[in-house]
Amino acid sequence: MGHELAVASIDGLFAAHHGRLLRLAILVGGDPSAAEDAVANVFARLLRRGERQLVGVGDPAAYLNRAVVNEVRGAARRAHRRERFSIPRVGPSTGFEEAVEDRDRVLRALAGLNHRQRAVVVLRFYEDLTEPTIAEQLDIPLGTVKSALSRALPILRNRLKDDR
Repeated sequence: MGHELAVASIDGLFAAHHGRLLRLAILVGGDPSAAEDAVANVFARLLRRGERQLVGVGDPAAYLNRAVVNEVRGAARRAHRRERFSIPRVGPSTGFEEAVEDRDRVLRALAGLNHRQRAVVVLRFYEDLTEPTIAEQLDIPLGTVKSALSRALPILRNRLKDDR
């Protein structure tokens, strides 16, 4: 019965968070196929380990964010290659040409950031997390989060200004 309960709770987490985590992985990693693999790997590990993986987890959403970001980073490290960040289509089109162009401009600007900067910017502005929460979720010092944002935002501003 314990394993069935674990599967049921993991199914619930999957239903509640899969779409959001997939978008997060795409924005952080840039490759929709690798993003799908990363999210699937995180949930596969949860399924294999069952409830013991979730024991003591106070905020499952934060746990899943960190696991997905780490999985995306780990996959990139294992690949030992730097590929050009592709511009994925995230979610359905709004049907308004300007909104699509703006979204694509932002994604191109994100492509110019390094992996850590992209992760921090996406978690801060896409997930609307605070800097301390980002530091906790990525297991990095708060100062690293602040410096990554401090360095990334001027790059984004310049790229967005130049891309008009």
